[in-house]
Amino acid sequence: MRARLISAFIIAGGVASHAAAATRFDLTQITINGSTGVDVRAINTAGTVTGRYTDSAGPHGFILSGDVVTVLPPTRAGCKTAGHCIPFPTAIIGSGAVAGYSIESVPTVFLWRNGAYVPKFAVPAGNGACAVQDQLNSLALGNDGEVAFNYCDRAAGALPFAGIPPHVKQVDICAAPPCGNGSAIDTVNNRRGLAGIFYHAISSGSRYFGGFTVVNGNLKDIGLSGVNQLLINDYNEAVGTYSNSSGLVSAFVYSNGSYSNLDMPVPDPYALSYIDVQAINNKGRVVGVYQYKQASRVFYYNGSTVSTFGKYPVEDKLHVALNSENAMALSVTASTGQTSYIVRCHGAGC
Repeated sequence: MRARLISAFIIAGGVASHAAAATRFDLTQITINGSTGVDVRAINTAGTVTGRYTDSAGPHGFILSGDVVTVLPPTRAGCKTAGHCIPFPTAIIGSGAVAGYSIESVPTVFLWRNGAYVPKFAVPAGNGACAVQDQLNSLALGNDGEVAFNYCDRAAGALPFAGIPPHVKQVDICAAPPCGNGSAIDTVNNRRGLAGIFYHAISSGSRYFGGFTVVNGNLKDIGLSGVNQLLINDYNEAVGTYSNSSGLVSAFVYSNGSYSNLDMPVPDPYALSYIDVQAINNKGRVVGVYQYKQASRVFYYNGSTVSTFGKYPVEDKLHVALNSENAMALSVTASTGQTSYIVRCHGAGC
């Protein structure tokens, strides 16, 4: 099967410096033959992307390399329940291996490597499942095949898991201080480092939220309150978001024990309703999405300045992935359908 790639370009808007004003983002739309919508979720160093597309027969997991599409088979042969066993890849590594999830009799995490599924990991039965999109959407994949994800349990909250399928186990991050009541993994790097958030109750109806990293098996509280998410690269540089007591939502970069704000290029920061950092690569580049005054934009941080592109209704759902060569994969889910792009940055702001 082949894909058709349609190119366009957008000049960066809302830049934070004159240097970034020359930045251009080239968007190449991905159209798979016969599809009615494409939802890309990850991109590797070679520019290979993975995700789901939909056609008249329903949704399909896929890998796209160049213009060649590999359609992933059902995660279990003979699966007859409608909507079950359809792979949803959400991560890809340099070798082309992908990981994601599907629904079999229970939510199942898979790893596709060398043209086949390795033995899968089924989330333990008996946990009250939340919506699948919520419980496994933060699944991350390291180069050795290790996956990390959170399972949403109605009684226990987020339960973090990590390991190489099928040898995946719950990670008891909160067995020791600083956290006491729960934790959630946001990412795993290629050195088995983890990052995410934890919380503990500080009074009736009140919780303290913080960020953690696990490097070489050592758990560390990054020392910032109100953390909403935390991602980490192979050099243990972290990026995340937090909310302060006055309701201001901010992004930050954390490295070697110190913080620096990652400011969005908007006139009134208090009018930001939402910031979602979605990836950091080993060059320290960061991508994500923010909402400002009824519009959503994609942002790209080059280590010193923030450039933005696109302007979408806040009802649209945006997902952006980033590889080590600063190329991005963007998925836009609107009421009219799903559209996906490969995005490349050109100019001083990259």
